[in-house]
Amino acid sequence: MSDSALFRILALNQISAVGLKRFPPDRYTVGKEVQEPDAVLVRSQDMHQAPIAASVLVLLAPLAAAQSMPTTEEIIWPETGTFAAYPAERLDGRIWRPFVYGALHWDDNIFRLSSSANTQAILGTSDRSDMVRRLGAGIRADIPISLQRVVLEASIEDNHFDTFDRLDYVGHRLTGIWRWQVGRQLSGDAGGTTRKVLGGYGDLATGTRNLVTENRGFASAGYMVTPRWRVRGAVDASDVEHSDPARAVLETRTASTTLGVDYMTPGASSVGGHSSGTRSPCAPGTRSTSSSTTGPRRASASSR
Repeated sequence: MSDSALFRILALNQISAVGLKRFPPDRYTVGKEVQEPDAVLVRSQDMHQAPIAASVLVLLAPLAAAQSMPTTEEIIWPETGTFAAYPAERLDGRIWRPFVYGALHWDDNIFRLSSSANTQAILGTSDRSDMVRRLGAGIRADIPISLQRVVLEASIEDNHFDTFDRLDYVGHRLTGIWRWQVGRQLSGDAGGTTRKVLGGYGDLATGTRNLVTENRGFASAGYMVTPRWRVRGAVDASDVEHSDPARAVLETRTASTTLGVDYMTPGASSVGGHSSGTRSPCAPGTRSTSSSTTGPRRASASSR
């Protein structure tokens, strides 16, 4: 592939080589001296005062930085038992548990603009704050079937922004888990989740709405070879998609596997080790099957 056909990324900060492996050299040119870049990769820098080439299509932030910006999705509800004054909700034997909820969330700088940014030029208004109204409903179920257990949850949520109504959206969350068991020796789980949420406010510096759809499927199994030794394995696959075309380069699809052996103590603690591997079938912004990595062997211990 000729250099002119490569996607050019200007890296403004020192970026980990592990992260840069996500951009295979046969598709991307990444560096601090890239001319006329298609994207700018930045970890920590005030971009409102920096000159940006006309060729730039998108600003990229490392995942850890992008996830550090909270949204209304991170509101903690009392029933989770996080706060001592609100103990976790007690199980009362009900299988089906419908619920509704609502919240008001005020943010004085919803787009995370720097203090020196020209708010009027960027947003079309001098107001940086917004009140978010959140209303949702759903149902949870915990269904015992002999030795099996099926856990289900479904919810839908309307989010309304009083000032920046272009960010309004309806999100959802669906979860299904089958916790299975065959006799006393073989057990595991299988399930999947999907959700649609608004991208972190820190990703909205241009004022453009970006809805993130996350899908995940997983399965695991463990077999007690003896009353003390267990072998186990698991597979996990996930997919992340963005509604904003400019952020298609951030889309990911990964799959992982784990194999392990554990020693189970009489007190239900375990000591063991496992080997895991992760495969990333698509490079950012593509749907190819060209890249894969294998994780290290690890030792682990747990108790309950």
